[in-house]
Amino acid sequence: MRAYIVGAGVALTCSSIAGAQTLTDVAPPLAGPAAIEATVSTAMTEAHANGMAVAVIDGGKVVHVRAFGRRNEAGEPLREDTVMVAASLTKPVFAYLVMQLVDEGRIDLDAPIARYLAQPLPSHPKQRPYPAWSDLAGDERWRAITSRMLLTHRSGLPNVPALEPERKLRLHFVPGARSAYSGVGINLLQFVLERGLGLDVDA
Repeated sequence: MRAYIVGAGVALTCSSIAGAQTLTDVAPPLAGPAAIEATVSTAMTEAHANGMAVAVIDGGKVVHVRAFGRRNEAGEPLREDTVMVAASLTKPVFAYLVMQLVDEGRIDLDAPIARYLAQPLPSHPKQRPYPAWSDLAGDERWRAITSRMLLTHRSGLPNVPALEPERKLRLHFVPGARSAYSGVGINLLQFVLERGLGLDVDA
């Protein structure tokens, strides 16, 4: 089986936003480098993409890798080893990591995250890349949040704190009451793994 995996970067300020798609319907089944480059050139033009990275996997082996275009507004070239923002595409990978930790008995999906933190969440100082957990001070509902709620977007936390009134983190509803997409909820679970379990999630 041959698969074409693509990461497309679009320059915004000084960063690139990446997306991914499968080109099995676009590129010929046994396309060589020239055909791949022609397909990529067409795709970049149609998508108005500034940069694109392509990997061809044939029989489980990477047989072709190439980066095209630029990676940022400054015009620096996109390289094969450029790290691109994958946005929410990383969430399933992160969830898989969490489920491995569940299998190992290192975390309980239904235990409150407070169990894993040495001090209350709002008492942690602001530290990048995390939001100001101190915004939750005075709202004890955070103590009911579990890993399962964070993974299933049922924590009550917003998607992006910067879009909240006064740009402050808050709970929109009682944790577990309903679903609402929350990027910061995934960030919170990463925080719990790093501060509570001492893991290096990047690694």
